[in-house]
Amino acid sequence: MATVASILVLGSLYHQERPSDLLSEFFTWLGMEAVGQWFGPEAPPFIANGSPAAQQILSGALTALLVWMVLAPTSREIYENAPAGSHSWRMLTSRAPATFWMILLLAAQQGVDSEFLRNVRGAISEFILGSLTFIFVITLAIFVLRLVLPSDPSGRNHRPSFALPKCVAVATISTAFTVPLAAIGAPILAIMWLFECESQYFKDARKERIRQEVENTPAPTGAVGNPLPRTHNFPQPPHPDGTLKMR
Repeated sequence: MATVASILVLGSLYHQERPSDLLSEFFTWLGMEAVGQWFGPEAPPFIANGSPAAQQILSGALTALLVWMVLAPTSREIYENAPAGSHSWRMLTSRAPATFWMILLLAAQQGVDSEFLRNVRGAISEFILGSLTFIFVITLAIFVLRLVLPSDPSGRNHRPSFALPKCVAVATISTAFTVPLAAIGAPILAIMWLFECESQYFKDARKERIRQEVENTPAPTGAVGNPLPRTHNFPQPPHPDGTLKMR
């Protein structure tokens, strides 16, 4: 879905036409005139009519989605005290990058003109500048606090670390990579499938062999022996009254 949406968006930018017009020309070229007419001259109002207000709303949703793609993995990494990037790079297999291209496709359907380009550039610029500003401000604040607060070897009042800005920086970089990769993910998988050098039979046989090895591996018992019963009484230090008690 992300690949199709990205192709329509990039084609709309290149031809300065809306995605529905491109689909109309494509289906007409395939000989499906009825479908081409439905996307073209006979398109319903929700396809034929563009709305500048809807384009503004979609541009805001685009910025909100990019911000969420940074906040969601960052909050999990901070909450779980996980290394930076442990959750951010999972965006490669998530649906958020595909949603980015779908929102961009809906925005392009409202009209591909200078206003559309301005809105898209504004959404992406706001995201990048906002992330960089947040990283700079938080890093500077933590640096000042680490200079002011004394170090405590006991760790009770330990100084703040740079984990938050580091996680935000890695999440921002991963977002910048995963959105373009979502557009070319399907072609890459198709090429990898076409150039696969191992047959499905040998892949299934290897999986079956690994499964049998796992099943035949004896599980560790982990048994803990019972504590030895106490059979002796050990003398204790003499009582102040001079008597000796046994335990």
